[in-house]
Amino acid sequence: MTRTTEERSLGRLFRAATRRRATQPDAGTTPEPGTPITLAAPAAGTVLALHEVADAAFASGVLGPGAAVEPSDGQVVSPVTGTVVSAMPHAYGLRSDTGVEVLVHVGIDTVALGGEHFTPQVHQGQHVTAGAALVDLDLAAVAAAGYPTTVILVVTNSAEHGAVEPCADGTVEAGQPLVLVAS
Repeated sequence: MTRTTEERSLGRLFRAATRRRATQPDAGTTPEPGTPITLAAPAAGTVLALHEVADAAFASGVLGPGAAVEPSDGQVVSPVTGTVVSAMPHAYGLRSDTGVEVLVHVGIDTVALGGEHFTPQVHQGQHVTAGAALVDLDLAAVAAAGYPTTVILVVTNSAEHGAVEPCADGTVEAGQPLVLVAS
């Protein structure tokens, strides 16, 4: 199977996150067993089930379970309080203070834009709070360039946790609950 540029970039992102995780202690504490961890919507807009995303890797769940948002504006925020493990203009790997690792991916195949139309607001190693801006993007320019602007949120270490379930539908504001992760 031939891998796309996007899939190769995501592979590098996950390998880098794994190397950092192996050398760094856990940044936070684990919640009481049975207490779900809430992940916030990374953007305002219309909620999509992951299987509705127009990217086979995300839609199949191979990169992890989660949900997506068709954004109504160009601000993308952190769904968790934690550390930015990796930062690319179009994708952000985060490790929450509670140990949940997430990928926020902005757009489909947008790696091909080389950062054009994206204004990152964070850098690798930075500690962020839930709702803090990760990146601003020019939605109209990305769409005009022919790329879907879907903002995807997946839990990349779901095997270390319980069920990962969307908890919102319809429309959401950035920062509102989107996904619950069983602890």
